[in-house]
Amino acid sequence: MLQNKGFSRLALIIIAVLILGGGYWVWQNQTVTPPSALPEGEGTLTSPLGGGLEGVENWKTYTDSELGLSFKYPATWRDPERRIQSTRININFGNGFSVTSGGYYDQDKQRNLTIDEIVNSLMSNSYFKDFKRETLNLAGSVSTKVSFTTLTARDIEVYIPKSSQSDMVAISSDQTIDATTFTNILSTFRFIK
Repeated sequence: MLQNKGFSRLALIIIAVLILGGGYWVWQNQTVTPPSALPEGEGTLTSPLGGGLEGVENWKTYTDSELGLSFKYPATWRDPERRIQSTRININFGNGFSVTSGGYYDQDKQRNLTIDEIVNSLMSNSYFKDFKRETLNLAGSVSTKVSFTTLTARDIEVYIPKSSQSDMVAISSDQTIDATTFTNILSTFRFIK
C-alpha cells in the first residue's frame, strides 16, 4: 500500500510537470495571425495608399502647440485625454490608439533612452514575437516603425525623433485600429512651431 502511494505521488508530479512544460512550450511557440499592417519597407509616408488620402478631409484635427504636433483622426473617435506620465505626455483616445511625446527615462542609466535603445529592448524581450523593424520618413524625420505580436494582440509603434534621439513622439496602435486608418493618421502627422 505504501509503495502505491509513493508511485501515485510521483506519477502526479510527472504529469503536472508535463502539463506545465507543455503549456509553456505552446505559449512560447504560439503564433498570432496579425491583421494587415502598414506597407513594408523603407520610404516616405506622404500618400501611402496611392493618390489622395481618402476620407481624411472630414476628420478632426488634434493640435497641441505645447508639444508642437498636429495630426488628423477619425471624426467618429471620442476626443482624446491628455495625461502627464513622468517624463512624457500621453494623448490617449481610449480605443487602442495613442500618441506619447517626451523621453523614456532609465533609472539605471540616469538619462532618457534613445529610440534605438527602446527598440533593441523590445526586440530582446521574449514576450514579443514576430518582431519587425523598418525605417520611415515622417514629418521630415527619419523614424522607426516596429510591429510585434504579444500573446493576445498585434501592436505597431512608430518612434519619431524631435530635438534629439531621446526626445521623441511615439505613435502606438493595437489591432483594433485598422491599417488604413493608422496609415492615414501617420500621413497627416506634422510638427508645428
